[in-house]
Amino acid sequence: GSFRSKGAIQANNNSLNIFGSAGLRVDPKASIVTSWTGNALNIGGSYVPDRKTPFVINAVLTDVTNNLGNGSGLSISGGYSFQF
Repeated sequence: GSFRSKGAIQANNNSLNIFGSAGLRVDPKASIVTSWTGNALNIGGSYVPDRKTPFVINAVLTDVTNNLGNGSGLSISGGYSFQF
């Protein structure tokens, strides 16, 4: 349900929709990312403070087109990866 278009959400219709994302590494420690969720365009960046530590910080502007009518937002997240 969350990847439905705005019209499908308003009509309470569970229809098919297109979604996707892309990223571009602009530096060994930084990337630009974007995603289309089927109803909102999100644009942001990803940064690795120290290449020796697998910690990533993401900052993304959500719904930059204001398609849903809620206004844009800012999402900040961090992640740590490890192999075992």
